[in-house]
Amino acid sequence: FAGYDGETLWKLLQEAIGKYQAEKNTLPKKIAVHYYKKFSREERDLILAFFSEKSPGSQVCLINLDDEHPMRLYDKSQPDGSFPRGGYAELSDTDILLCSTGFTTLSQKRLGTPKIIHASIKQFPDPFITTEGIARHLLGLTKLNYATLTPIVREPVSLLFAKAIARLAS
Repeated sequence: FAGYDGETLWKLLQEAIGKYQAEKNTLPKKIAVHYYKKFSREERDLILAFFSEKSPGSQVCLINLDDEHPMRLYDKSQPDGSFPRGGYAELSDTDILLCSTGFTTLSQKRLGTPKIIHASIKQFPDPFITTEGIARHLLGLTKLNYATLTPIVREPVSLLFAKAIARLAS
């Protein structure tokens, strides 16, 4: 959404909901919106107003994904402290740290301390998905990122393309 005015954002949401309705023959009822930066109040209000009008009764989860922070996770039960891929830590009811790289049984390669994705979660009108569900969903999106299981690719496909689109738009 970076660099988009309210009208353009509304059109993008309209296009997305139109594609969903054409494919599923129904309106979405549970919606997750990923963003690579913190949602502004205007963006949040516009998204919630859009879904309130276009898909009444829907539940919306706004997820801010941040991979540019200093936090790391260590597993004391491992000799080298490496945190497993897919592991996550709950900082609060609305914040998790997800390890999308690191040790797996398929690839035991280690590339130093895994960089962690910080996800801040806001759900409207009430919570409808657990932090575990969000962690699983985000990890699944990292696997969609070039269909990889290697420890090198760590970004969910939604974050990767959001950044690329923002760079192109600016």
